[in-house]
Amino acid sequence: MAKKLISFNFNGEFVPELEALTKRYPISEVSTTYCTTAASRMKEYNTDTYLAEAIANYIGSIDTMHLFVGKTSKNEYVAEYKKPDKDEIQICIGQIKDGKFQFKAGIISETGLLGQYAEGHKGTMFAMAMFPEIAKDSEAMSFIDILKNYDVSDENYSKSMCGLSNNMYYRLKDEKSTSPVRYEQEPKKLSQADIDAVKVGRIFCGEPKVFNRTAPLPSEDYDEEEISGIPAASLRDMYPLDEGRVLSAEEEARVPQMGDWYVVPEWSMKTAKRIAASNRFRKSIRNILLYGPSGTGKTEGSQAIAEMLGLPYYTQTCSPDDDKFDILGQLIPNTGKGKTGDTDEACKQLDIPTFSDVENDFKTSFMKLFGKEPGKLDSEADCYQEITKRLLEKNAGDENDFVYVKSELIQAIKHGGFCEIQEANIIKRASVLEALNPLLAGGGKDNFIKLPTGEVITRHPDCVIAFTVNREYEGCNDLQEAVYSRINLIKQIPEPSEDELFSRTKAQTGFDNAALLKKMAKCVVEIHQYCREKDITGGVCGPRELIDWAQDAILESEDRGEDKISEKAVIAAALETVLEKVAQNEDDIEDVITGVFNKHFNLSTVNGMRRKK
Repeated sequence: MAKKLISFNFNGEFVPELEALTKRYPISEVSTTYCTTAASRMKEYNTDTYLAEAIANYIGSIDTMHLFVGKTSKNEYVAEYKKPDKDEIQICIGQIKDGKFQFKAGIISETGLLGQYAEGHKGTMFAMAMFPEIAKDSEAMSFIDILKNYDVSDENYSKSMCGLSNNMYYRLKDEKSTSPVRYEQEPKKLSQADIDAVKVGRIFCGEPKVFNRTAPLPSEDYDEEEISGIPAASLRDMYPLDEGRVLSAEEEARVPQMGDWYVVPEWSMKTAKRIAASNRFRKSIRNILLYGPSGTGKTEGSQAIAEMLGLPYYTQTCSPDDDKFDILGQLIPNTGKGKTGDTDEACKQLDIPTFSDVENDFKTSFMKLFGKEPGKLDSEADCYQEITKRLLEKNAGDENDFVYVKSELIQAIKHGGFCEIQEANIIKRASVLEALNPLLAGGGKDNFIKLPTGEVITRHPDCVIAFTVNREYEGCNDLQEAVYSRINLIKQIPEPSEDELFSRTKAQTGFDNAALLKKMAKCVVEIHQYCREKDITGGVCGPRELIDWAQDAILESEDRGEDKISEKAVIAAALETVLEKVAQNEDDIEDVITGVFNKHFNLSTVNGMRRKK
């Protein structure tokens, strides 16, 4: 295939920035799953010079050419390609029809005139226009992840670049491949009218010089597979719930800003997309539940969703002994007036029941407050409201001992924010969350709640409530069925892979020894699996522990005066951040060290350091 549109011919003349790629790796050493015959597996194929440079520019490893790749408001792919030693800009528009890319192509001269695209070019521009589709492949993704996290001079970078080039070579060249990228051989002529009609809705890399008109890309036009791996810098208002809404300064300050280190997981992007796209339905998605093991990124993912929706972020952290009053708000001492009041003591002085009394014995508390038995329509909320009223009136005027502070959840409901309710399933009393039932049906005048102060809070139509839970923790309970039935979307958060752990830890810590960090990530994954298989409990080993391990290794290396982080520094750090946390039983820790850690790091060195401790 690909003889006319795209050609592959390695010539070994890499730009200085990619000199390390002059080392060639045969297919037998850097393989791809898409080799179609035994003969092709044995044939040596080396990284294509122009393709490698274009890929390196696309992912941001180097900046040696003008390369722009985008997607239009009509779901077309557009590309601009110009080498520094050329005056012309190659441009193309590609559209997928009947499973194949069909291209229109042209060349813009130095004077700005549009000319016809002629044979004789290698066709790198077309490969890059198809790159967003090529990159959806799992093998291609793994190579890209490595390229993003290794320096261009690293051997792993060279091998991964060759692997990605081979992946593209077989998928573009051979329609018999198990995952071919199909395209028409002959590009059609591109007209100025075609260029003028282009409105870019999404940018994958670079800045356009020719296709510089823009228009929003509708959220429903994003493919599910396409939406992973977006840099966090581009998240704000990606899927706005209300484009005309203007946030106050306080609300604006609460909108998360995920840093450049954060790569948005697919589940987070897809969830934001679903929430925004559901606006067209009468019952939109506004209540979600995210569950997964500790350290899988539920909170960071929630913050990313809030940023994509353009919403202020609130968080409500639950505890086993929470009651309904904790969910709605609290009376706190008015320390601004020099007071140090205590609600239980104040209730005792007023001879009224406390909030705990109401929770434990509603009937008696109600009778003491109102002098009669409760009726069918009376509830604990009536007691809370009465107690609050009397406490606030205890000392009238500016000398109040207490002030009522709305919970984070109530603020989000009132102002239209994104509220993450963390670990709601650890609350002992299943009835506590019942207080939210009137609000969980969505926004609208019928969705309101009455606070103990008597204030009525109506749910803002933009308010999104996210319950984040870990079902594996001891002491977890099932959510109350009435609450569970009102959740619109449930997402299981997968445990991160070794590559994801590596990327996340490198981005957050700046750990500069890629080979060691890869080994550490693999070790953490295997320890976690080993503890699960051996039923070793009482400890943890996951993403947070790997980050702690990397940070401590950096500090340990500095203490040792090392120019580069050594394995000894890594082992010393592991003893304090990972191995001591895998269990609380010494025999279990020893089991993990001999059963897993020794596979990756020298056991005698580990034991020697443990004895010194």
